[in-house]
Amino acid sequence: MVKKRKFFNAIKTIGAISFIAFFTLNGLVLVPRTAEAALPAGFATETIAAGLSYPTAMAFTPDARIFVAEKAGAVRIIKNGALLPTPLVQLTDISTYADRGLIGIAVDPNFATNHYIYLSYTFENTPGANLTAPKTGRIVRLTVSGDTANEATKVVLVGSIGGNATTPSCEQYPMGSDCIASDSSSHSAGGLHFGADGKLYATIGDGANFDAVDPRALRAQNLDSLNGKLLRINTDGTAPTDNPYYNGNPNANRSKVYAYGFRNAFRFAFRPGTNAIYVGDVGWDTYEEVNKVTAGGNYGWPCREGNNATTYGCTATGYINPFYSYIHDATTGGCITVGVFPTSGVYPASYSNKLFFGDFAQNWMKLMEVNASDTFVGVSDLMLSSDNPNGPVDFAIGPDGYVYFISIY
Repeated sequence: MVKKRKFFNAIKTIGAISFIAFFTLNGLVLVPRTAEAALPAGFATETIAAGLSYPTAMAFTPDARIFVAEKAGAVRIIKNGALLPTPLVQLTDISTYADRGLIGIAVDPNFATNHYIYLSYTFENTPGANLTAPKTGRIVRLTVSGDTANEATKVVLVGSIGGNATTPSCEQYPMGSDCIASDSSSHSAGGLHFGADGKLYATIGDGANFDAVDPRALRAQNLDSLNGKLLRINTDGTAPTDNPYYNGNPNANRSKVYAYGFRNAFRFAFRPGTNAIYVGDVGWDTYEEVNKVTAGGNYGWPCREGNNATTYGCTATGYINPFYSYIHDATTGGCITVGVFPTSGVYPASYSNKLFFGDFAQNWMKLMEVNASDTFVGVSDLMLSSDNPNGPVDFAIGPDGYVYFISIY
């Protein structure tokens, strides 16, 4: 039985960003390395920046800079094809123990005028002490000026209750408090993306232990807890009034919930055109999941994993089974990383219907095909573990239309 965390127990600290090119269509002359020989005909990868330290997430700006989040709290800049030596910002209030750290980054759709970026990370509520103790999470907004962002511009949008040495855990505050639990070494902060509706979507883990039955995982089924959720918020942190559980209070936790019942849904994607949301939920004993999310949906954790009941012995009301799931590898477990849908003409038209996604632990990339009505068609290989994509942990579409991905190794 293999229970996997996320991915940050990696033994190497050098990361890279690459893009996947289809060179028979656009005339690029890219020679794939021997390890890439199993890529589909016409595909190659090219590394555009290396030397990053545990890169976790990325986002493009309108002027084609790439902001790269590193686990230890730095946001690095790739500009004009070069990794700048000075970070955009280095967070000073971040916990980096085990899987904790800076996990999500997003650029505001109106960045050209408001210069906002958004970060999701584990907050250090007892600096210099209690490294392994319970912590909390935060989603914050910062203002960028040129190639820098001052921490003094930070605005906490979600997670204003950070805890302290006396009360470090969200469990020590009333249910419904603006507190993101990170009680264990994993399942804390998650991904950030803007939807076509201009709202900020954020995934948050259950904050519970990853390797044993932990009653705190039941927070994922409680609408008044922020954990185990996909949130949908305005850029000031309040809840849109059309959210499925909006209760009249724009600051209430349940008002911000778009979907719930997730274990560790740290990566997700919007499908252009249909705006369907595909969430990858990292599994526990047996299965990794892709969930096609509907507003208000309950995706079962911790009562369900894959299409089956768990040993938690609880009942999830009106749960929705995964859109797609696959079984863990016998030795490495699993850690799903969703992914992007390409839309531009740099790939054959058939790839507009395919979700690029990966698995960090099993170290591969695949393509999930869906039809025009977002019905599952099938899954095919893109890069096998023998091709060694070096731990894919995030994907993005660049302004050139290519699929970019982060290799944490």
